Amino acid sequence: MVAYESKITELGEKADHVESDFFEPNMMIFFGDSVPETLKQYCYILNNSEINSPIKKGMHLNINDDAFEILYVGRLVESNLRDLAHVTVVFTDYIGHVLPGQIVVKGKRPSEVKLGDTISITE
Repeated sequence: MVAYESKITELGEKADHVESDFFEPNMMIFFGDSVPETLKQYCYILNNSEINSPIKKGMHLNINDDAFEILYVGRLVESNLRDLAHVTVVFTDYIGHVLPGQIVVKGKRPSEVKLGDTISITE
C-alpha cells in the first residue's frame, strides 16, 4: 500500500550539497511550494499530495527504485507532509537525536536525485 507519493518539481541549487552549520550531508530536505526563501536553495520541492495511511516504522521510503527502511518517524511528520509537503529525511544506520519533523531511514543518501523523480512511502 502507498501511504504517500509525490514528485520532485524543483531542485534547490544546493539540495544535493546540503552541508552547513545546521544541515548534515546525510540529510535530504523536502518541501512544498510554500518553502521559505531562506531554505529553498537546500530543498527538493514536491507537489502537495495526500497521505493515504499512517506512516510508521518498518515502512519504506522510496526514491524511484531505491527503497530505504524507515527506522523512526517523528511526531510531526504526517502533519508537516499534509500541510506543507515538508519532511527532512536522515540517512543512517542508527537512531540518534531526532527532531519531530524527521524520518530516519537505514542506508546512505542517494548520490543523485533529479527533477521529476518520485518519492513514496510504502508498506
